[in-house]
Amino acid sequence: SPIGDGGKISIEKNVKRLLFSVPTHEVFTRTIGKVFLDKFGLNNDNPFAMHETYDIVAETNPLLRLSDFNLSRPKRPFWITNATMLGPRWSALGDMVPIQFTGLYCGSPFLHKIHYEDRKRWSIGRELEFDVGGGMVDTFAFGGLATAKKTAPFDHMDTVNSLFSYISNKLEIETQKLFLGVHRENFESDEVLKRFITVPQPKSPFSVRDACGIVGTSYALSVRNKMFLNRLVPHEPYYNVLLDKQKGILMQYADGGFMDNLAILPVLQRQVERIVVFFNGYIPLPDMNVVDTVTYETFPSSNLIPLFGVQVEDYKFGNFNQNQVFEEAKLKELLLGLFKKKEAGEPAVMKQTLSVLENSFWNIRGDWEVEIIWFYLEKSENFLSLLPDETREELEKGMDGSFNNFPHYSTFTKDTYTDEEINLLQAYTEWSVMENKDMLLDFLKP
Repeated sequence: SPIGDGGKISIEKNVKRLLFSVPTHEVFTRTIGKVFLDKFGLNNDNPFAMHETYDIVAETNPLLRLSDFNLSRPKRPFWITNATMLGPRWSALGDMVPIQFTGLYCGSPFLHKIHYEDRKRWSIGRELEFDVGGGMVDTFAFGGLATAKKTAPFDHMDTVNSLFSYISNKLEIETQKLFLGVHRENFESDEVLKRFITVPQPKSPFSVRDACGIVGTSYALSVRNKMFLNRLVPHEPYYNVLLDKQKGILMQYADGGFMDNLAILPVLQRQVERIVVFFNGYIPLPDMNVVDTVTYETFPSSNLIPLFGVQVEDYKFGNFNQNQVFEEAKLKELLLGLFKKKEAGEPAVMKQTLSVLENSFWNIRGDWEVEIIWFYLEKSENFLSLLPDETREELEKGMDGSFNNFPHYSTFTKDTYTDEEINLLQAYTEWSVMENKDMLLDFLKP
């Protein structure tokens, strides 16, 4: 398939090919575009928007009618791209802030006060105090510098309200559901989100390629403090749309996995009550026959265990210790359920009802319930028994076979995949879904 074809192309080779032909901060985003987006016609600089709201963009920005937009297909799910703001290029690694890219808006929904210092000992002593978040900006305008003129927050409220009603009708949902979790409780209303601002046109539009390239920048932390390699981290100007006095500053962005690799927290911010999570990692489940207490040592998954309040002391993959949204006891329940499925030869799939805890960092409201179906990538004897003899024989060779460590491929140590590896992983995922078809259909019906 076109999606799987990207796994056969070397990212490393494409990075080296582009290294001295494009601006350094664009090398990786252009690589991701070439490897994964080319076949879908998305490897370009076009701005992107939701099909349902493009008319609003064109009506309020006549010059953009001349631009080619990449539009989502009608009636498709709301795409949220989860990324991390790392700070200015000159700074030492300090506060990290989650940021979201969508076809409707971009930015960090919640206000964070951040502090950065120069990373060089022989520096000139630069420091930065900066307010990040609290508002979103139209996607086509992300990457501009500052408001072009002083904003009058409420002069256009009638027009803005009508636009929001139009959006609501287009999306066939209640207006307020667009912004669940996107404003702090100390706001008396969500009017702060409904205002026109005029900004300079960005030097280049924020594109699907930019968004996908940023969220794929998994190497950013390892090169953050290196003089030259640090230049390879993508950057875009950022300004706080709520504060007219604040001018924009060039910020580096990277993989959202440095804070929430499952991208479940932005969904909980919006109080989505049914979620399907595909946990496609390279860490096998712990043997729950011998594990009594789940810790990072017994199950080193920085993606999952922090959601249940288990601390991760290793910061080389990011900072996850502010991520608790579920009761810790429910983690063992989940792992036991998944492990029992594995022991029975079935796909490691489990449905769970969880109470959501309040999380002030992510501004997630507590005291409500969410249903989650977890798909955990783990070996299944039932699936293996369906394979041809020669495929099973190759799998039995383990690391010495052509399927390496199926299904736990690490994208950190493996740059390309064969057709056989891609097809087997794809077939396994499809089989896992079909084995749970009835549960999924019942779960996802309106």
